[in-house]
Amino acid sequence: MSDRLAAIVTGSSSGIGRACAAELARCGWDVVTHGLEGAETVTGDMADPATATALVAAAEQRFGRLDGVVSNAGAGLTKPFADLDDENWRQLYEVHLAAAARLLRAARPLLAVRGGAVVAMSSLAAGHALDGRAAYGAVKAGLEGLVRQVAAEWAPQGIRVNAVAPGTIRTPLVERNFARGLLDEQAVLSRTPMGRLGDPGEIATVVRFLLSADSSYVTGQTLAVDGGWSIFGG
Repeated sequence: MSDRLAAIVTGSSSGIGRACAAELARCGWDVVTHGLEGAETVTGDMADPATATALVAAAEQRFGRLDGVVSNAGAGLTKPFADLDDENWRQLYEVHLAAAARLLRAARPLLAVRGGAVVAMSSLAAGHALDGRAAYGAVKAGLEGLVRQVAAEWAPQGIRVNAVAPGTIRTPLVERNFARGLLDEQAVLSRTPMGRLGDPGEIATVVRFLLSADSSYVTGQTLAVDGGWSIFGG
């Protein structure tokens, strides 16, 4: 068994997830990475219950421990509420909420051994109305509710559970949404007091903090990392 801390990061093939995995590795963590394709340690759709089990098994077999989980895998959808069908709702529920619940459930026994930590990736859409984000915002709000409930239940076992709600971060997905007209970059910048988009690394350092002993008295919280977007009053 390694003395190094070990973590699982889902959705780590690009963007915020890749930055989180890289930041943890830079700080000496062993990391089980995940994605739908490529050279990740574990591949699979997080909507498939077997993927959560495989991720936890990989951590146990390779490192003999699990100290942190970053539930980051997700999918976006911009569509007016009136146009959403049952399949849209099912897909977003499965990948954002049900998959996170399965991963936490599978990871709990190993996390409880040394008192680990979980970070779930939420969104500003959980608490703010955004155009075309009814389904996405609803499942992210559910995720934040899950974080609070599980944090309360698992605190006696020494497991902390928190969420991060990123602002608009310059990821490949966001760049594609700008190009397709699904996001207006200038509108985002004018609403953001810091006047710029975030970098994936700026989310990753917050995630690392929430997984570390530096946040040992923090649980059940959602931390907005958004350049001030959520406090804008103008």
